[in-house]
Amino acid sequence: MGGVIMIADDMISFVKDDIKIYGIAILVIMIAILWIIFRQIRFVVLPIIVSISAVVITTGINALLGLEVTVISSNYVAMQLITTLSLVIHLIVCYREEYALYPDASQKELLGIVFERMSIPSIFVILTSIAGFGSLMTCGILPIIDLGTMMNIGVTISLIVTYTLFPAMMMLFKKEPPVLVFDKAFTLNETFAKIVEHHSRIIVTVAIALGLFSILGASRLVVENSFINYFKKSTEIYKGMKKIDNNLGGTTPLEIVVKFPKAPAQKENNEDAASAIDGFEEEFNAMNNEAQYWFTAQKMQTILKVHDYLLSLPEIGNVSSLGTLAKVGRIVKNGNDFDNFELALLYNELPERYKKILLSPYINIEHDEARFVVRVVDSNPELRRSELLESIQKGLQSEVGLDPQNYHLVGMMVLYNNMLQSLFSSQISTLGLAVLSLGAMFLFLFRSLKIALLAMTVNMVPVSVIFGIMGFANIPLDMMSITIASIALGITVDNTIHYYYRFREELQIDGDYIASMHRAHGTIAFGMFYYSLATIVGFLVMVTSNFIPTLIFGLLTVIVLITAIVSDLLFSPFLVVFFKPFGKGVTHKK
Repeated sequence: MGGVIMIADDMISFVKDDIKIYGIAILVIMIAILWIIFRQIRFVVLPIIVSISAVVITTGINALLGLEVTVISSNYVAMQLITTLSLVIHLIVCYREEYALYPDASQKELLGIVFERMSIPSIFVILTSIAGFGSLMTCGILPIIDLGTMMNIGVTISLIVTYTLFPAMMMLFKKEPPVLVFDKAFTLNETFAKIVEHHSRIIVTVAIALGLFSILGASRLVVENSFINYFKKSTEIYKGMKKIDNNLGGTTPLEIVVKFPKAPAQKENNEDAASAIDGFEEEFNAMNNEAQYWFTAQKMQTILKVHDYLLSLPEIGNVSSLGTLAKVGRIVKNGNDFDNFELALLYNELPERYKKILLSPYINIEHDEARFVVRVVDSNPELRRSELLESIQKGLQSEVGLDPQNYHLVGMMVLYNNMLQSLFSSQISTLGLAVLSLGAMFLFLFRSLKIALLAMTVNMVPVSVIFGIMGFANIPLDMMSITIASIALGITVDNTIHYYYRFREELQIDGDYIASMHRAHGTIAFGMFYYSLATIVGFLVMVTSNFIPTLIFGLLTVIVLITAIVSDLLFSPFLVVFFKPFGKGVTHKK
C-alpha cells in the first residue's frame, strides 16, 4: 500500500509512539539529573509532579475546547515541560538560597520570602511568553494557530499550578537543610562571570562571528522537504516509499487540468467516415450528440503533447491521461492511432464500470476538460517542489503552447507546497510580530527603552544561530522545524527576565555593575544552568527517533538551550555592564 493517506497515518503513529517512548525516557533522565543536582528526594519529586500536572491539565482543557493535536501542535508538550521546569527549578534554587540566609525561619516563612521574591519575575516570564506565542495565532495555518492557543493556555496553567501545587506540597515536608554538594562543585557560572569581566573582546568577536554566520546560513535556508525524508532508511515506510518511487511511478500525486477553449461544434466533412458509420449513425446520435464531436485531432494532439512533456521531467514518475489510452491504441492497432470516431464510440459504448477506469478520470466532455494524473518521485534528491511547479507552469505555456488561463495545477503536491510556502511567510510575519510584542513587554516591565533593546538583542541570538545552523546543515524549514524559532525566543526570554530582574536587585546594594554581575551569576545563574542541564540531557534522547522531524526537533531544541544559556550569561551581562541600562552605578575598583 502507498499514497498520502498511508503516509499521514504513519506520521501520526510515529508521533504517538514518540510522545509515549520519549516522554517516559525524558522523564527518567530528568529524574536522574535532578537527583544529581539537588540530592534530595523532594526536589526530584516536586518538579516532576508539578510539570506532569501542568501538562495533564492543559491537555484536558485542550480536549474540552476541541483543539486537535497535530504533528505541529504536539510540540506543546515539550515546550510546556520546559516552561514549567524553569519555574519550579528557579523556585527551588531561590528556596535553597534563602535557607542559607535565614536558617532559623520556619518553612512557611521561607516559602513566603521565596514567593515574594520570585513571583514578579515569574509573572513577567509568563506575560512575555503569552505575548510571544500569541503572535502564532495571527498565522493563516490552523495547526500553528492551535499551537499558539495551546501554548498560551499551557504557560498560564504552568504558572498557576507551580505557584499553588509547589508551596502546598512543600508545606507537607519538614524543613531540611539543602544538600549543596553539586553547587560547590559547579563553577561554570563563576567562570562565565570572569570571562565577562576580563575577556570582553572575545565576547564581542564571537558575537560578530555568530552574526555573520547566522546571516550567511539564513540566506541558504530552503522551504522544502520530501515525505520520504521524514523517516529513517531502516524503517518499513521508507523502504516502501522507495520501492513505489523506483518501480511503481512515484508517491506524491499531482493533477493538471487543461480546459479547451469553447468552439462551435462542427461535424467533420469526411464522406468515407460518414459512409462507414451510416448503419448506426442514428443510434449513435441518440446516445450522445456531443461526444462524437468532442474527440477532435487538435484536442488529442494537445493531450499527447502535455502527456509527453510531463513524462520528460526527471522528477515525474507515472503520468496517466487520455494520452495513455491513445498510446495503448497504437499497440492494439499496430502503430496507428484511434481516430476521432473510435474514441467517441468508445466513450459511448463502454460499460460504465470500464468507463470509470479508462475515460471518466481523464476527460470531462461537459466542461471541455482533460485531466492528467501525475505522481512525483518523492525520493529524487534534486526535487524542489516549488521550482518544479513553476517549471511545469512555464513549460505548459512555452513547450505545449497552452494559454495560462486554460490550465490549472491541483492536488496534494500543490497543497503541500503551498503549506510549506505559507509556513515560510508566516514564520517571517509571526517572528517579526513576536519580536515587537516581546520588545513592548520588556519596555512595559522595565520602563526602559535601552533595557528593552538590549533584551531583544540577546533574545535574537539563539534564533539567529538556529537559522544559521539550519542553513549550513541543509535542514529545511518544514512543519516541525518551523516552530523552533518560537521555542528559542521562549527559552531565552525566561532566562533574560530572571537574570535582568536579579541583576537590578543586586545593583541596588552598592551600584557596582561588576560586583552585581558576579552576585547575579552566583545566585540566579544556578537556576538557569540547572533547568538547562536537565532539559538538554532529556531532549538529547530524541535524536534516536525514527521520525526525522522529532529527531531534528530534539537536536535543535538542545542547541537552542545551549545557545540561550551562553547568550544570557555571557553576552547579556556584557551588554548590561557595557551600556549600564539600570543607571551609571559605581566604577569598579580593581
